[in-house]
Parts: sequence; C-alpha cells; structure tokens
Amino acid sequence: MNEIIWGPGMSLAAVEKLVILKAYQFFRFNKTTTANALGISTRTLDNKLEQYDKEAGLAKEREMYEQRKREEFLARSRGQLPNNINTAFATPQIPGVLGTHAGARMESIANTAEKPAVSMQERVEVQKVLPADAPKGSTKGKR
Repeated sequence: MNEIIWGPGMSLAAVEKLVILKAYQFFRFNKTTTANALGISTRTLDNKLEQYDKEAGLAKEREMYEQRKREEFLARSRGQLPNNINTAFATPQIPGVLGTHAGARMESIANTAEKPAVSMQERVEVQKVLPADAPKGSTKGKR
C-alpha cells in the first residue's frame, strides 16, 4: 500500500516525513534513486533519514524509561524492589536505613544511638493559690 493518509491537524513536517519514508521504502532503500525521485539532494535525504532515526531512537528510549519508572513505582508501592527491575532509578541505600518511601526514612532500631528525648523545662507550678482571705468567686490573683 503506497498511500499516504493525511488528516486535518497534521503538520507539514509530518507529511514530509511520511512522503520521504514511503518513497525510501518504495525504492527499496536506495538513497540515490529516492532523492532523484523526490527532487532533493542525496545529502538532504541522508540528513532527513538520520534525523528520523534519531527521533525514533529517542522516542523508544523515552518509552523504555517510562516503562521502567512505572515498574519501579509499582514495586516500591508494594514495598519491594524485584530483581528483574533495573535499579538505575533506585534511591541510594544509606547504612542503617531499611527503606525509603515518599520522603520518609525508616531506621533500624539496632542502628540508632540512644538519644535523649527532646529537652523540656522542669515542671513548675502554674496556678497560684488564692489567699485564704480572698472573697469567693474573685478572679483577682488567678491570672
């Protein structure tokens, strides 16, 4: 099938790419014949094909990267990192840390030093006692 299907919204660059790739395929990947048939130089055809290969390679790399990220996310949400997932995206392991998730760290009890609790002032009497001669219901001296 040597038809090129165009639709509204397709850019000129996208149509050009389709035409060049279809012609290149039609002429059985012969660059000279394809370039002559399209009325462009062989060098221009070479540059276009190289650009298309690069775009296809980048798209494939991006797709693989996204797939690895999805797999790792699912594994981490389950609390595990299977061996078949590429650990290039894994967070570095810190000694004494069992795992990390969403910015939280879980430390092993065995590896934590005994730390004093948060220092607090010694408890001081807060409420004053009213003198015995103060009238009942008076607020004087309570504050």
